[in-house]
Amino acid sequence: MELDREHAAALDWTRIAEGPDPVAVGIVERMGYAQGLSAVKSGKGLSQREMDARERWLGRLAKLRPFEYECLDKLGIWLLIPSDQEWPAGLDYLGNNRPLALWARGDVSALSQPALAVVGSRDCTRYGARIASNVGYEFASKGIVIVSGGAFGIDGHAHRGALAADGRTVLVSAAGVDRVYPSSHESLYKEVVAGKGAVISESPVGAAPHRFRFLARNRIIAALGLATVVVEAPFKSGALSTARHAMEIGREVAAFPGPIDAPTSVGCNELIRHGATLVTSHTQIAELIEPIGVNPLADDAFFSPATDGSDQVTRRLIDALPKHGGAQLADVARIAGVSMPEAMEGMAKLKGQGKVSYTDGRWKLAGEISLPRRYCE
Repeated sequence: MELDREHAAALDWTRIAEGPDPVAVGIVERMGYAQGLSAVKSGKGLSQREMDARERWLGRLAKLRPFEYECLDKLGIWLLIPSDQEWPAGLDYLGNNRPLALWARGDVSALSQPALAVVGSRDCTRYGARIASNVGYEFASKGIVIVSGGAFGIDGHAHRGALAADGRTVLVSAAGVDRVYPSSHESLYKEVVAGKGAVISESPVGAAPHRFRFLARNRIIAALGLATVVVEAPFKSGALSTARHAMEIGREVAAFPGPIDAPTSVGCNELIRHGATLVTSHTQIAELIEPIGVNPLADDAFFSPATDGSDQVTRRLIDALPKHGGAQLADVARIAGVSMPEAMEGMAKLKGQGKVSYTDGRWKLAGEISLPRRYCE
Protein backbone atom coordinates (compact mmCIF):
# COMPACT_ATOMS: atom_id res chain seq x y z
CA MET A 1 0.00 0.00 0.00
CA GLU A 2 1.42 3.36 -1.01
CA LEU A 3 0.75 6.34 1.21
CA ASP A 4 0.78 9.96 0.12
CA ARG A 5 2.99 12.48 1.88
CA GLU A 6 0.39 13.48 4.47
CA HIS A 7 -0.58 9.91 5.38
CA ALA A 8 3.06 8.86 5.61
CA ALA A 9 3.76 11.76 7.96
CA ALA A 10 0.63 10.94 9.98
CA LEU A 11 1.93 7.40 10.36
CA ASP A 12 5.15 8.73 11.88
CA TRP A 13 3.25 11.11 14.15
CA THR A 14 1.47 8.12 15.72
CA ARG A 15 4.89 6.55 16.34
CA ILE A 16 6.32 9.52 18.26
CA ALA A 17 3.29 10.97 20.09
CA GLU A 18 0.90 9.28 22.49
CA GLY A 19 -2.74 10.29 22.58
CA PRO A 20 -4.33 12.37 23.71
CA ASP A 21 -1.75 14.97 22.72
CA PRO A 22 -3.41 18.35 22.12
CA VAL A 23 -0.10 20.04 21.32
CA ALA A 24 0.66 17.58 18.51
CA VAL A 25 -2.87 17.88 17.15
CA GLY A 26 -2.56 21.67 17.27
CA ILE A 27 0.64 21.57 15.20
CA VAL A 28 -0.97 19.27 12.64
CA GLU A 29 -4.07 21.45 12.35
CA ARG A 30 -1.94 24.55 11.81
CA MET A 31 0.72 23.13 9.49
CA GLY A 32 -0.48 19.77 8.25
CA TYR A 33 1.11 16.41 9.03
CA ALA A 34 4.17 16.62 6.79
CA GLN A 35 5.11 20.25 7.42
CA GLY A 36 4.42 19.84 11.13
CA LEU A 37 6.71 16.83 11.34
CA SER A 38 9.46 18.74 9.54
CA ALA A 39 9.05 21.59 12.03
CA VAL A 40 9.43 19.17 14.94
CA LYS A 41 12.62 17.77 13.41
CA SER A 42 14.12 21.20 12.77
CA GLY A 43 12.68 23.07 15.73
CA LYS A 44 11.70 25.96 13.46
CA GLY A 45 8.31 27.66 13.47
CA LEU A 46 7.18 26.25 16.81
CA SER A 47 5.80 28.14 19.79
CA GLN A 48 7.42 27.85 23.19
CA ARG A 49 4.76 25.40 24.31
CA GLU A 50 5.35 23.32 21.19
CA MET A 51 9.12 23.45 21.74
CA ASP A 52 8.61 22.13 25.26
CA ALA A 53 6.46 19.28 23.91
CA ARG A 54 9.07 18.62 21.21
CA GLU A 55 11.44 17.37 23.89
CA ARG A 56 9.24 14.35 24.57
CA TRP A 57 9.04 13.48 20.86
CA LEU A 58 12.76 13.78 20.07
CA GLY A 59 13.69 10.61 21.95
CA ARG A 60 11.44 8.53 19.73
CA LEU A 61 12.38 10.48 16.61
CA ALA A 62 16.05 9.66 17.18
CA LYS A 63 15.31 5.93 17.15
CA LEU A 64 12.55 5.96 14.53
CA ARG A 65 13.27 3.24 12.00
CA PRO A 66 11.93 3.30 8.42
CA PHE A 67 8.45 1.83 8.37
CA GLU A 68 7.90 -1.40 6.44
CA TYR A 69 4.90 -0.38 4.36
CA GLU A 70 4.42 -3.84 2.89
CA CYS A 71 2.93 -4.96 6.21
CA LEU A 72 -0.10 -2.75 5.51
CA ASP A 73 -1.12 -4.82 2.51
CA LYS A 74 -0.06 -8.07 4.13
CA LEU A 75 -2.25 -7.51 7.20
CA GLY A 76 -4.99 -5.49 5.51
CA ILE A 77 -4.30 -2.36 7.54
CA TRP A 78 -5.64 1.12 6.80
CA LEU A 79 -4.39 4.46 8.09
CA LEU A 80 -7.10 7.11 8.38
CA ILE A 81 -6.79 10.85 8.91
CA PRO A 82 -9.57 13.47 9.25
CA SER A 83 -9.56 14.29 5.52
CA ASP A 84 -10.47 10.69 4.66
CA GLN A 85 -14.11 9.91 3.91
CA GLU A 86 -14.07 7.03 6.40
CA TRP A 87 -12.86 9.18 9.30
CA PRO A 88 -15.49 9.01 12.08
CA ALA A 89 -17.02 12.47 12.46
CA GLY A 90 -17.71 11.80 16.14
CA LEU A 91 -14.00 11.97 16.94
CA ASP A 92 -13.94 15.65 16.05
CA TYR A 93 -16.02 16.34 19.17
CA LEU A 94 -12.88 15.53 21.14
CA GLY A 95 -11.28 18.71 19.79
CA ASN A 96 -7.51 18.71 20.22
CA ASN A 97 -7.82 15.51 22.25
CA ARG A 98 -8.79 13.59 19.14
CA PRO A 99 -6.46 10.87 17.82
CA LEU A 100 -3.74 12.03 15.46
CA ALA A 101 -4.75 9.22 13.11
CA LEU A 102 -6.48 5.85 13.21
CA TRP A 103 -5.00 2.49 12.32
CA ALA A 104 -7.68 0.03 11.22
CA ARG A 105 -8.22 -3.53 10.04
CA GLY A 106 -11.45 -4.78 8.54
CA ASP A 107 -14.30 -2.87 6.94
CA VAL A 108 -13.59 0.80 7.67
CA SER A 109 -17.01 1.82 6.35
CA ALA A 110 -18.36 0.67 9.73
CA LEU A 111 -16.72 3.75 11.24
CA SER A 112 -19.08 6.11 9.43
CA GLN A 113 -22.27 4.36 10.54
CA PRO A 114 -24.45 5.23 13.60
CA ALA A 115 -22.96 3.51 16.63
CA LEU A 116 -23.67 2.64 20.25
CA ALA A 117 -20.88 2.21 22.81
CA VAL A 118 -21.43 -0.70 25.22
CA VAL A 119 -18.96 -1.05 28.07
CA GLY A 120 -18.63 -2.59 31.51
CA SER A 121 -16.76 -4.78 33.93
CA ARG A 122 -14.20 -7.34 32.83
CA ASP A 123 -15.31 -9.52 35.75
CA CYS A 124 -18.99 -9.47 34.87
CA THR A 125 -21.76 -11.65 36.25
CA ARG A 126 -24.03 -13.93 34.23
CA TYR A 127 -26.64 -11.19 34.46
CA GLY A 128 -24.26 -8.65 32.95
CA ALA A 129 -23.12 -11.05 30.23
CA ARG A 130 -26.73 -11.72 29.23
CA ILE A 131 -27.64 -8.04 29.11
CA ALA A 132 -24.52 -7.07 27.12
CA SER A 133 -25.12 -9.85 24.58
CA ASN A 134 -28.75 -8.89 24.17
CA VAL A 135 -28.04 -5.19 23.74
CA GLY A 136 -25.34 -5.97 21.19
CA TYR A 137 -27.67 -8.30 19.31
CA GLU A 138 -30.74 -6.05 19.34
CA PHE A 139 -29.00 -2.92 18.08
CA ALA A 140 -26.70 -4.63 15.59
CA SER A 141 -29.71 -6.38 14.06
CA LYS A 142 -31.22 -2.92 13.46
CA GLY A 143 -28.15 -1.57 11.69
CA ILE A 144 -26.41 0.12 14.62
CA VAL A 145 -22.67 -0.51 15.02
CA ILE A 146 -21.67 -1.78 18.47
CA VAL A 147 -18.48 -0.17 19.77
CA SER A 148 -16.47 -1.60 22.66
CA GLY A 149 -12.95 -2.35 23.79
CA GLY A 150 -12.54 -6.07 23.10
CA ALA A 151 -11.76 -6.89 26.73
CA PHE A 152 -12.99 -9.78 28.88
CA GLY A 153 -16.48 -9.51 30.30
CA ILE A 154 -19.02 -6.99 29.06
CA ASP A 155 -16.93 -5.85 26.08
CA GLY A 156 -16.56 -9.32 24.66
CA HIS A 157 -20.21 -10.22 25.16
CA ALA A 158 -21.36 -7.00 23.46
CA HIS A 159 -19.14 -7.71 20.44
CA ARG A 160 -20.31 -11.30 20.21
CA GLY A 161 -23.95 -10.26 20.49
CA ALA A 162 -23.47 -8.02 17.46
CA LEU A 163 -21.70 -10.77 15.54
CA ALA A 164 -24.50 -13.23 16.37
CA ALA A 165 -26.92 -10.82 14.70
CA ASP A 166 -24.68 -10.71 11.60
CA GLY A 167 -24.23 -7.05 12.42
CA ARG A 168 -21.32 -4.68 12.64
CA THR A 169 -19.04 -4.08 15.57
CA VAL A 170 -15.95 -1.92 16.11
CA LEU A 171 -13.27 -3.06 18.53
CA VAL A 172 -11.14 -0.19 19.86
CA SER A 173 -7.83 -1.71 20.86
CA ALA A 174 -5.33 -0.37 23.38
CA ALA A 175 -2.54 -2.00 21.39
CA GLY A 176 -1.54 -2.00 17.74
CA VAL A 177 -4.16 -3.46 15.40
CA ASP A 178 -1.75 -6.30 14.58
CA ARG A 179 -1.81 -7.49 18.20
CA VAL A 180 -4.55 -9.36 20.07
CA TYR A 181 -5.19 -8.48 23.69
CA PRO A 182 -6.23 -10.45 25.60
CA SER A 183 -4.64 -13.23 23.56
CA SER A 184 -7.54 -15.59 24.30
CA HIS A 185 -9.75 -13.24 22.24
CA GLU A 186 -7.93 -14.08 19.03
CA SER A 187 -11.03 -15.71 17.55
CA LEU A 188 -13.11 -12.62 18.41
CA TYR A 189 -10.64 -10.31 16.65
CA LYS A 190 -10.66 -12.56 13.60
CA GLU A 191 -14.47 -12.63 13.49
CA VAL A 192 -14.68 -8.85 13.72
CA VAL A 193 -12.17 -8.33 10.90
CA ALA A 194 -13.57 -11.11 8.73
CA GLY A 195 -17.10 -9.82 9.12
CA LYS A 196 -18.46 -6.33 8.52
CA GLY A 197 -16.65 -4.73 11.45
CA ALA A 198 -13.25 -3.26 12.21
CA VAL A 199 -10.46 -3.29 14.78
CA ILE A 200 -9.03 0.20 15.29
CA SER A 201 -6.34 1.90 17.37
CA GLU A 202 -4.58 5.24 17.61
CA SER A 203 -1.39 3.35 18.51
CA PRO A 204 0.90 2.14 15.71
CA VAL A 205 1.51 -1.39 14.56
CA GLY A 206 3.45 -3.34 17.18
CA ALA A 207 2.38 -1.13 20.11
CA ALA A 208 2.01 -3.03 23.38
CA PRO A 209 -1.16 -2.80 25.50
CA HIS A 210 0.22 -0.57 28.24
CA ARG A 211 -2.11 0.65 30.99
CA PHE A 212 -2.08 4.28 29.88
CA ARG A 213 -3.26 3.23 26.42
CA PHE A 214 -6.33 1.57 27.91
CA LEU A 215 -7.24 4.79 29.67
CA ALA A 216 -6.59 6.85 26.52
CA ARG A 217 -8.67 4.66 24.22
CA ASN A 218 -11.78 5.15 26.41
CA ARG A 219 -12.30 8.64 24.95
CA ILE A 220 -12.36 7.12 21.46
CA ILE A 221 -15.02 4.59 22.44
CA ALA A 222 -17.13 7.38 23.94
CA ALA A 223 -16.77 9.64 20.90
CA LEU A 224 -17.67 6.91 18.40
CA GLY A 225 -21.02 6.14 20.07
CA LEU A 226 -24.11 8.29 19.82
CA ALA A 227 -24.61 7.13 23.40
CA THR A 228 -22.64 5.06 25.91
CA VAL A 229 -24.32 2.23 27.81
CA VAL A 230 -22.69 0.86 30.95
CA VAL A 231 -24.00 -2.63 31.73
CA GLU A 232 -22.03 -3.48 34.87
CA ALA A 233 -19.16 -1.61 36.49
CA PRO A 234 -17.41 -1.53 39.87
CA PHE A 235 -16.68 1.78 41.55
CA LYS A 236 -13.21 2.03 39.96
CA SER A 237 -13.62 1.02 36.36
CA GLY A 238 -12.48 1.85 32.86
CA ALA A 239 -16.15 1.81 31.93
CA LEU A 240 -16.75 4.79 34.21
CA SER A 241 -13.85 6.55 32.53
CA THR A 242 -15.58 6.00 29.19
CA ALA A 243 -18.84 7.33 30.64
CA ARG A 244 -17.10 10.47 31.93
CA HIS A 245 -15.57 11.11 28.51
CA ALA A 246 -19.02 10.72 26.94
CA MET A 247 -20.55 13.21 29.35
CA GLU A 248 -17.74 15.71 28.72
CA ILE A 249 -18.52 15.83 24.99
CA GLY A 250 -22.28 15.93 25.47
CA ARG A 251 -23.08 12.31 24.67
CA GLU A 252 -25.94 10.48 26.37
CA VAL A 253 -24.89 8.00 29.06
CA ALA A 254 -27.13 5.18 30.24
CA ALA A 255 -26.62 2.51 32.88
CA PHE A 256 -28.37 -0.69 33.89
CA PRO A 257 -29.11 -0.67 37.62
CA GLY A 258 -28.04 -3.52 39.86
CA PRO A 259 -28.28 -4.73 43.47
CA ILE A 260 -26.96 -2.12 45.90
CA ASP A 261 -24.68 -4.69 47.55
CA ALA A 262 -23.23 -6.07 44.29
CA PRO A 263 -19.66 -4.79 43.67
CA THR A 264 -20.17 -5.11 39.91
CA SER A 265 -23.11 -2.71 40.00
CA VAL A 266 -21.77 0.00 42.31
CA GLY A 267 -20.41 2.00 39.38
CA CYS A 268 -23.68 1.82 37.43
CA ASN A 269 -25.73 2.86 40.45
CA GLU A 270 -23.37 5.79 41.07
CA LEU A 271 -23.63 6.85 37.43
CA ILE A 272 -27.42 6.90 37.70
CA ARG A 273 -27.15 8.86 40.94
CA HIS A 274 -25.02 11.46 39.15
CA GLY A 275 -27.14 11.96 36.07
CA ALA A 276 -26.89 8.92 33.80
CA THR A 277 -30.18 7.61 32.44
CA LEU A 278 -31.47 4.46 34.10
CA VAL A 279 -32.38 1.89 31.45
CA THR A 280 -33.83 -1.60 31.68
CA SER A 281 -34.45 -2.46 28.02
CA HIS A 282 -33.17 -1.85 24.52
CA THR A 283 -36.23 0.28 23.71
CA GLN A 284 -35.29 2.68 26.50
CA ILE A 285 -31.75 2.91 25.11
CA ALA A 286 -33.24 3.57 21.67
CA GLU A 287 -34.98 6.66 23.01
CA LEU A 288 -31.56 8.18 23.75
CA ILE A 289 -30.47 8.00 20.13
CA GLU A 290 -33.83 8.83 18.55
CA PRO A 291 -32.43 11.67 16.40
CA ILE A 292 -30.97 9.08 13.99
CA GLY A 293 -34.49 7.88 13.16
CA VAL A 294 -35.33 5.46 15.95
CA ASN A 295 -38.96 4.65 16.59
CA PRO A 296 -38.88 2.35 19.63
CA LEU A 297 -42.61 1.64 19.46
CA ALA A 298 -42.47 -0.98 16.75
CA ASP A 299 -39.66 -3.23 15.56
CA ASP A 300 -40.56 -2.83 11.88
CA ALA A 301 -40.11 0.93 12.25
CA PHE A 302 -37.12 0.81 14.60
CA PHE A 303 -34.78 2.49 12.16
CA SER A 304 -37.10 3.60 9.36
CA PRO A 305 -36.55 7.26 8.54
CA ALA A 306 -39.46 9.14 7.01
CA THR A 307 -39.53 9.00 3.22
CA ASP A 308 -42.41 11.42 2.68
CA GLY A 309 -44.66 13.85 4.51
CA SER A 310 -47.34 11.29 5.35
CA ASP A 311 -44.81 9.06 7.13
CA GLN A 312 -43.77 11.99 9.29
CA VAL A 313 -47.41 12.63 10.16
CA THR A 314 -48.05 9.02 11.22
CA ARG A 315 -44.92 8.95 13.36
CA ARG A 316 -45.97 12.15 15.09
CA LEU A 317 -49.44 10.74 15.66
CA ILE A 318 -47.99 7.62 17.28
CA ASP A 319 -45.77 9.77 19.51
CA ALA A 320 -48.81 11.85 20.51
CA LEU A 321 -50.82 8.86 21.70
CA PRO A 322 -50.65 8.21 25.44
CA LYS A 323 -48.73 5.14 26.62
CA HIS A 324 -51.81 3.87 28.42
CA GLY A 325 -55.50 4.34 27.73
CA GLY A 326 -56.66 6.33 24.73
CA ALA A 327 -57.33 9.84 23.45
CA GLN A 328 -59.83 11.61 21.22
CA LEU A 329 -58.68 12.42 17.71
CA ALA A 330 -58.79 16.19 18.26
CA ASP A 331 -56.43 15.88 21.24
CA VAL A 332 -54.03 13.64 19.31
CA ALA A 333 -54.00 16.06 16.37
CA ARG A 334 -53.30 19.02 18.67
CA ILE A 335 -50.40 17.30 20.46
CA ALA A 336 -48.96 16.05 17.16
CA GLY A 337 -49.32 19.48 15.57
CA VAL A 338 -51.25 18.26 12.52
CA SER A 339 -54.59 19.20 11.01
CA MET A 340 -57.75 17.16 11.61
CA PRO A 341 -57.83 15.91 7.98
CA GLU A 342 -54.20 14.82 8.31
CA ALA A 343 -54.97 13.14 11.63
CA MET A 344 -57.97 11.30 10.19
CA GLU A 345 -56.00 10.07 7.18
CA GLY A 346 -52.99 9.12 9.31
CA MET A 347 -55.00 7.24 11.91
CA ALA A 348 -56.82 5.32 9.19
CA LYS A 349 -53.46 4.31 7.75
CA LEU A 350 -52.11 3.25 11.16
CA LYS A 351 -55.31 1.33 11.93
CA GLY A 352 -54.95 -0.53 8.64
CA GLN A 353 -51.39 -1.45 9.64
CA GLY A 354 -52.63 -2.74 12.99
CA LYS A 355 -50.63 -0.19 14.97
CA VAL A 356 -53.56 1.64 16.56
CA SER A 357 -57.14 0.76 17.48
CA TYR A 358 -60.35 2.77 17.86
CA THR A 359 -62.72 1.94 20.72
CA ASP A 360 -65.52 3.98 22.29
CA GLY A 361 -64.52 7.16 20.52
CA ARG A 362 -60.88 7.00 21.59
CA TRP A 363 -57.69 6.09 19.73
CA LYS A 364 -54.94 4.07 21.40
CA LEU A 365 -51.89 2.01 20.57
CA ALA A 366 -52.78 -1.47 19.39
CA GLY A 367 -50.42 -3.13 21.87
CA GLU A 368 -47.62 -2.43 24.30
CA ILE A 369 -44.05 -3.25 23.45
CA SER A 370 -42.83 -5.95 25.84
CA LEU A 371 -39.24 -6.77 26.70
CA PRO A 372 -37.83 -9.68 24.60
CA ARG A 373 -37.74 -12.99 26.43
CA ARG A 374 -33.95 -12.99 26.26
CA TYR A 375 -33.82 -10.11 28.76
CA CYS A 376 -36.04 -11.85 31.26
CA GLU A 377 -34.57 -15.34 31.38
